[in-house]
Amino acid sequence: MKWTYVLIVAACVSSPLYAQTNATLSLQAALQYGLSNSPAARSAQLEIDIARTVIGQAGSLALPQLSAQANYTRLDELSEIDLGEGAIALGSLDNYEISAQVSQVLYAGGQIGAAWRAARIARAYAAANRDAFEAALIFEISRLFYAVLLAREAVEVQQASLEMLQQFEMQARDRKDGGAASEFDALTAQVRVANAKPALIAAQNELALTQAALANAIHYKGEFEVEGTLDITSVVWQKSELELMALQQRQQLQAARFMTDLARENVVGAKSAGRPEVRLFANTMGGNANPFDFSDDWDWRWSAGVTARWNLWDGNLTRQTIRQREIELRQQQYYVAEQESAILLQVKQAWLALQQAQESLAASGESVALAQRALQIAQTRYDAGLSTYLELTDANLALRTAELSRLQAKHDYAVARAQVRFAVGLPSPYLSNPNLIENHAKEPL
Repeated sequence: MKWTYVLIVAACVSSPLYAQTNATLSLQAALQYGLSNSPAARSAQLEIDIARTVIGQAGSLALPQLSAQANYTRLDELSEIDLGEGAIALGSLDNYEISAQVSQVLYAGGQIGAAWRAARIARAYAAANRDAFEAALIFEISRLFYAVLLAREAVEVQQASLEMLQQFEMQARDRKDGGAASEFDALTAQVRVANAKPALIAAQNELALTQAALANAIHYKGEFEVEGTLDITSVVWQKSELELMALQQRQQLQAARFMTDLARENVVGAKSAGRPEVRLFANTMGGNANPFDFSDDWDWRWSAGVTARWNLWDGNLTRQTIRQREIELRQQQYYVAEQESAILLQVKQAWLALQQAQESLAASGESVALAQRALQIAQTRYDAGLSTYLELTDANLALRTAELSRLQAKHDYAVARAQVRFAVGLPSPYLSNPNLIENHAKEPL
């Protein structure tokens, strides 16, 4: 019983779920975990594996085709020929036959080449589609991670504000007991402390909710903490450069262009149906079913040649199919143009949001410095008896508001920068992902 308990505890400790308990995740670790454990990301990877099999299927059309067939027939009776002096049975009650054929396509109107190119394009499309999904997942995880950092620091600000108000309350009570402050100041201090507690609880609940959302996005089981700060490293991006990069390497746009190439190969494949097919063949056949051979030996025969097949009229089906594929190609070209316009709009929106976030960040830093100075002055005046407790707590409230605004500005700047990267198609600087597009030499960082 004792050893059973030890084994159970050891199994729990070594299990992945236990290992994830009370872990600490950086942004890089969260991104890696999310990309590795997301079912949708794994499904997108399987699409590439499926595309590889399609390439093999297309290549098989150009390879020789070999087939074999074996037959056995049992007759109820044999046919006979009456020669006057007696009847002669023809054939055998048990009949065996074996045949084999090999054929090779010499010309198929371009169908084989189109199928092979389409299969390779399908694999490239699957890879681009996977990269587009991963880029969206990276942005979503980054956004949620920044939200957790914001919520965590907001809790710290609210906690510090509450502790300061509690100190003010003690000062007000001591001054009241000493006759230097009124009962109104002491009661006001108690009210301010009571009003600050719900704000702290709300901030703690927000932190728990954002952590739960992040855990759900990366499919993480168990409790965890985040490490890191809201990065406000300045970047310089020109909108024209961002637009050019987006048209070149946005994963979603590349996937749409691959679909255009695929539609073009579908047109070639449809046209091949109206062209001849030339095939080289050779076959051999053997059996004991020759009614004119009275021996027990098998009779073997072979043949070889070239066949040409041309569907001269199919009720206008080929022509209409070609027209359909050409219309689908134009439709896909229009879709690519629409995607280019939409992506350029996203780049512009993300760039403007980044500019706004930079301005807000600069303004918030100055506001915090001014609020800190104002609180120092208010504390000095209050200690000297030159101001009321209300003025002191108002200065504390102003500082808390400025600090929260500063945190929000840092959060908005980090999210806006991640949004620019997503809109352009740049990989995350916190993650070196080989699945993402490698060609980002023009990245301004």
